[in-house]
Amino acid sequence: MARPPKSINWDIVEKKMEAGCTAREIAGGFHIDETTFGIKFQKEYGCYFTEYLERFHSHEGGKGNIKFRQYAKAMEGNVTMLLRLGEVWLGQGKTEESQVTPEMIEKFESLIQLMHYNQSLTSERKIAESNNNDAQKS
Repeated sequence: MARPPKSINWDIVEKKMEAGCTAREIAGGFHIDETTFGIKFQKEYGCYFTEYLERFHSHEGGKGNIKFRQYAKAMEGNVTMLLRLGEVWLGQGKTEESQVTPEMIEKFESLIQLMHYNQSLTSERKIAESNNNDAQKS
């Protein structure tokens, strides 16, 4: 008696291809033989895995997703990510003369907190001014 066929989530296959996974890696994730995966892939997509990968996928999309998430984290105030993107994008790499110290990170975090505090004060002031204007109009 043959084993029941294992199902494949093709959305996950697409994501793994975007991440740059090979057919062997994807098949292993579904606990199936690479040849079996290749046959099922061909039935699903109408071409071989490598052919599809060359035409429609590169892991550039995956790289772009990572860059976007790193940027978003940095813009949320994640100090580590801000420092990392500064090193990579702006050439602010570590040298023997300029090492990032825990004290520098602490000061930077304090600065970010101060910026958030100032933003909240500005928002509160605008609300108060708006309420004052509404009260004067009444």
